[in-house]
Amino acid sequence: MPVSHAERWQKFSAEFREKFGKLPTTDSVFFIIGLEETYTGKALEKEEKTDVIAHGFYKVFEAKGYFQEVQGISHPVTEKWKAIRQMPEMTDAERVVFFEQAILDYINNKPQTHPC
Repeated sequence: MPVSHAERWQKFSAEFREKFGKLPTTDSVFFIIGLEETYTGKALEKEEKTDVIAHGFYKVFEAKGYFQEVQGISHPVTEKWKAIRQMPEMTDAERVVFFEQAILDYINNKPQTHPC
Protein backbone atom coordinates (compact mmCIF):
# COMPACT_ATOMS: atom_id res chain seq x y z
CA MET A 1 0.00 0.00 0.00
CA PRO A 2 1.44 3.44 -0.92
CA VAL A 3 2.60 5.64 1.94
CA SER A 4 0.75 8.96 2.20
CA HIS A 5 2.48 12.32 2.01
CA ALA A 6 1.67 12.99 5.66
CA GLU A 7 3.30 9.71 6.72
CA ARG A 8 6.39 10.37 4.58
CA TRP A 9 6.77 13.92 5.96
CA GLN A 10 6.21 12.73 9.53
CA LYS A 11 8.93 10.08 9.15
CA PHE A 12 11.30 12.61 7.58
CA SER A 13 10.49 15.15 10.32
CA ALA A 14 11.33 12.63 13.05
CA GLU A 15 14.66 11.80 11.40
CA PHE A 16 15.41 15.50 10.86
CA ARG A 17 14.61 16.31 14.48
CA GLU A 18 16.83 13.51 15.71
CA LYS A 19 19.71 14.74 13.55
CA PHE A 20 19.30 18.52 13.95
CA GLY A 21 17.37 18.91 17.22
CA LYS A 22 14.35 20.66 15.74
CA LEU A 23 11.49 20.02 13.36
CA PRO A 24 12.08 20.95 9.73
CA THR A 25 10.56 23.83 7.87
CA THR A 26 10.73 23.94 4.10
CA ASP A 27 13.21 26.83 4.40
CA SER A 28 15.45 24.90 6.79
CA VAL A 29 15.55 21.96 4.39
CA PHE A 30 16.14 24.23 1.38
CA PHE A 31 19.00 25.77 3.40
CA ILE A 32 20.61 22.39 4.05
CA ILE A 33 20.23 21.33 0.41
CA GLY A 34 21.65 24.66 -0.75
CA LEU A 35 24.48 24.40 1.75
CA GLU A 36 25.37 20.96 0.45
CA GLU A 37 25.60 22.42 -3.05
CA THR A 38 27.40 25.71 -2.30
CA TYR A 39 29.18 25.70 1.07
CA THR A 40 32.79 26.82 0.91
CA GLY A 41 33.67 26.55 4.60
CA LYS A 42 33.47 30.24 5.47
CA ALA A 43 30.96 31.86 7.81
CA LEU A 44 27.88 33.08 5.97
CA GLU A 45 26.43 36.57 6.16
CA LYS A 46 22.64 36.96 6.36
CA GLU A 47 22.31 37.73 2.63
CA GLU A 48 24.44 34.70 1.80
CA LYS A 49 22.18 32.49 3.93
CA THR A 50 19.19 33.75 1.94
CA ASP A 51 21.05 32.89 -1.28
CA VAL A 52 21.76 29.39 0.08
CA ILE A 53 18.03 28.87 0.78
CA ALA A 54 17.20 30.09 -2.73
CA HIS A 55 19.81 27.78 -4.25
CA GLY A 56 18.33 24.82 -2.36
CA PHE A 57 14.85 25.77 -3.59
CA TYR A 58 16.05 25.95 -7.20
CA LYS A 59 17.90 22.61 -6.92
CA VAL A 60 14.78 20.88 -5.61
CA PHE A 61 12.59 22.33 -8.34
CA GLU A 62 15.20 21.81 -11.04
CA ALA A 63 14.72 18.10 -10.38
CA LYS A 64 10.96 18.59 -10.91
CA GLY A 65 11.50 20.37 -14.25
CA TYR A 66 10.64 23.92 -13.14
CA PHE A 67 14.09 25.55 -13.31
CA GLN A 68 17.34 25.16 -15.20
CA GLU A 69 20.74 26.35 -14.03
CA VAL A 70 22.32 28.96 -16.32
CA GLN A 71 25.98 28.14 -16.88
CA GLY A 72 28.58 30.85 -16.33
CA ILE A 73 26.57 32.93 -13.85
CA SER A 74 27.43 32.64 -10.20
CA HIS A 75 25.66 35.61 -8.60
CA PRO A 76 23.03 36.77 -7.89
CA VAL A 77 21.47 33.39 -7.34
CA THR A 78 18.15 34.49 -8.86
CA GLU A 79 19.89 35.15 -12.18
CA LYS A 80 21.68 31.81 -12.04
CA TRP A 81 18.39 29.98 -12.61
CA LYS A 82 15.94 30.19 -15.51
CA ALA A 83 12.29 29.20 -15.15
CA ILE A 84 11.40 26.62 -17.78
CA ARG A 85 7.94 25.75 -16.54
CA GLN A 86 5.51 27.78 -14.46
CA MET A 87 4.50 26.44 -11.07
CA PRO A 88 0.79 25.77 -10.65
CA GLU A 89 -1.46 28.24 -8.86
CA MET A 90 -2.20 27.01 -5.34
CA THR A 91 -3.30 28.09 -1.91
CA ASP A 92 -0.75 28.55 0.88
CA ALA A 93 -1.68 25.16 2.36
CA GLU A 94 -1.35 23.47 -1.03
CA ARG A 95 2.02 25.20 -1.56
CA VAL A 96 3.38 23.79 1.72
CA VAL A 97 2.40 20.24 0.69
CA PHE A 98 3.77 20.83 -2.84
CA PHE A 99 7.11 22.00 -1.41
CA GLU A 100 7.27 19.14 1.10
CA GLN A 101 6.55 16.56 -1.61
CA ALA A 102 9.21 18.07 -3.86
CA ILE A 103 11.74 18.02 -1.01
CA LEU A 104 10.97 14.37 -0.19
CA ASP A 105 11.24 13.39 -3.86
CA TYR A 106 14.56 15.24 -4.17
CA ILE A 107 16.00 13.59 -1.07
CA ASN A 108 14.76 10.14 -2.05
CA ASN A 109 16.37 10.49 -5.49
CA LYS A 110 19.74 11.76 -4.24
CA PRO A 111 22.64 9.46 -3.41
CA GLN A 112 22.78 8.59 0.30
CA THR A 113 25.42 11.27 0.98
CA HIS A 114 22.62 13.83 1.50
CA PRO A 115 22.68 15.39 4.99
CA CYS A 116 18.92 15.23 5.43
